[in-house]
Amino acid sequence: MNKYLFVDTETTGFNPSIHTVHQVAGIISIDGKEVDEFNFEMRPHPDKQIEEKALAVSGLKISDVISRDLTSGQACTEFRLILEQHVDKYNKADKFILVAYNASFDASFLNAWFKSHGNDFFFGLVHGGAYLDPLQLALFLEIKEKKRIFLPNRKLETVASTLGIKLDNAHDALADIRATKQVLSELWKRLFKNE
Repeated sequence: MNKYLFVDTETTGFNPSIHTVHQVAGIISIDGKEVDEFNFEMRPHPDKQIEEKALAVSGLKISDVISRDLTSGQACTEFRLILEQHVDKYNKADKFILVAYNASFDASFLNAWFKSHGNDFFFGLVHGGAYLDPLQLALFLEIKEKKRIFLPNRKLETVASTLGIKLDNAHDALADIRATKQVLSELWKRLFKNE
């Protein structure tokens, strides 16, 4: 059984040891069928720093995120419970494969977020290091086609646009993960055509 956790985070900065998530959204797919979708917009963990520049990419201000009703702890618990509905945290063979654009970034923030709420077992739900990352597939496609196809950068919006995929509301975690799913599908087709 193939279990995929398509996930995107929006964060208060770029360092998971001092910053945290303020939005986590995603889609759970099991054997090719979407079985769950979630979108948590929360107040950042009170012990973490908030960088105004990091929020600005989402069109947010500090006052926007600190006034949210959902606490970081509540969101983390709800997120964990959703994941536990679909995998057995005690079975090493029953874990999600994490799918994210620049997956190591999201994985590191999610792991740090769990730990900030007293849970050291994010990787008991998700295969540690076993990520499916469209960013890496875009690089492979460039190598396969022997040219740089994504210019001037490899941001999700740029890659999506180059592939003909519309991404409205970039830097909203739910919009980003929906686009990531489409980007992954298109890259997969292009990488493995004629094979």
